[in-house]
Amino acid sequence: MAHRAQGPNTGLAITIDIGDADNIHPRNKQEVGRRLSLVARNLVHGEKDVVSSGPEFSAMKIEPPAGNRIRLSFKHVHGGLMVKPGDRKLTGFAIAGPDRKFVWPTR
Repeated sequence: MAHRAQGPNTGLAITIDIGDADNIHPRNKQEVGRRLSLVARNLVHGEKDVVSSGPEFSAMKIEPPAGNRIRLSFKHVHGGLMVKPGDRKLTGFAIAGPDRKFVWPTR
């Protein structure tokens, strides 16, 4: 999806965290509108201090010695990634290599 938002004067509001896995249309339309307004404030009105994007993958490093851990880096974390209350780890994403086989994190 992000490649679709790379043209001039285009933005993207991520809503996967407020939706329903069985329905593409989020019930919380007010939050969708709020997020879109933040994108417009940043992009159109030039308000650079407005948090208008969620985390965006920027780099990956395989950690030695065993090579069985990967450190992921993100842009636009605005204070860091946080675990949702009640959860013990970051969830809601998968990673893939050049083979495009996606794997869910285990730790």
